Amino acid sequence: MPAAQVSNGRLAGVDALRGLAAIAVLLYHFTYRPAPAVPFGFAGVEVFFCISGFILAYAYEDALDAGMSAVDYATQRWVRLYPVYALGLAFGFAVYCLGAALNGAANSPLDAAIALAKSVLLAPTLQPFTAGAGVYVEHDPLFPFDNPAWSLLIEAVCSAVFFVWRPRGRALAATLVALGAIFVANAFATRVVSGPTQATFWLGYPRGLFCFYCGLALYRLWRAGVFARAPRSAYAALALLAAGATCELTLYRYLAVVFVGAPLLVVLATAEPRSARVRRAFVWLGDISYPLYLLHAPLMALAVLAATWGGWPATQPLPRAAALALAPVALALAALAARFYDAPARRWLKARLAGRARGVAAPAAAS
Repeated sequence: MPAAQVSNGRLAGVDALRGLAAIAVLLYHFTYRPAPAVPFGFAGVEVFFCISGFILAYAYEDALDAGMSAVDYATQRWVRLYPVYALGLAFGFAVYCLGAALNGAANSPLDAAIALAKSVLLAPTLQPFTAGAGVYVEHDPLFPFDNPAWSLLIEAVCSAVFFVWRPRGRALAATLVALGAIFVANAFATRVVSGPTQATFWLGYPRGLFCFYCGLALYRLWRAGVFARAPRSAYAALALLAAGATCELTLYRYLAVVFVGAPLLVVLATAEPRSARVRRAFVWLGDISYPLYLLHAPLMALAVLAATWGGWPATQPLPRAAALALAPVALALAALAARFYDAPARRWLKARLAGRARGVAAPAAAS
């Protein structure tokens, strides 16, 4: 592994790319109505999946090849992903309950309880459910209280598949060809971006798995030192993502993003910054990326609820300036969650799980 490119186990350039991708998704969602200010902002999800394949291989492949158990692997992934998801779910459910109290419930208490129970288990809601308010209302969300979690479910599936299928060489190439062909066929058949809704739920898996295994392939090349011979810049990756997010959306441009853009961004981002100050900023972007992704939708729902309750017409989307002004609030909320909730929660869970493991091992050793 090219250790000269890594400091303290963090790939700062990749961290920054993940953070900017989360910001692109946020801007897409915040300005979606009447028309997104960043039409390609949603494709930050493709970047997430590609980064995930790269980082999971970077963090776990050697341990898995050495015999890491499924329980240990699943536990570590759960500790990494679930605390922030639980926070986003609690936030979203609280906003839903507030909306029901102010405006009346659009769903029965039983339907809401079932949707909440499914969400706790990271299971999608596949029956009619109304969430949101005014022009922001949705009738088929997969996760009614925090719908960006649809991609978290696919992330969990990718993690599980990675445990059993870590192909190399021709097998990896065949995997990419097969997943890419399925993805392209779905794209031309449906002409929609698959995954976020009940109607396109199952089609989201080829989208996620293809990008994930692209990330795995990029990790193998990076580990072999292939990228070290190519000019790279994390700054270029961030600039290209920012510029690309504002392009007009077409099917062919979207396919270019999936097959070329997202992998290229990850390649460029593997270059580490030389400045310690810049590195700290990049790592900070990585730290807030996950909380930002799972907290921005409930925050937007709360803002819409407050605006409509304060007299803003429910038939009109929030003013563009107001929606954009909410972005710094989301960044601050994500930073607070990363520092005072996510990191402490994961440390606590790791300590508890380590203590339980020692407790189980002690009687075994005594016997």
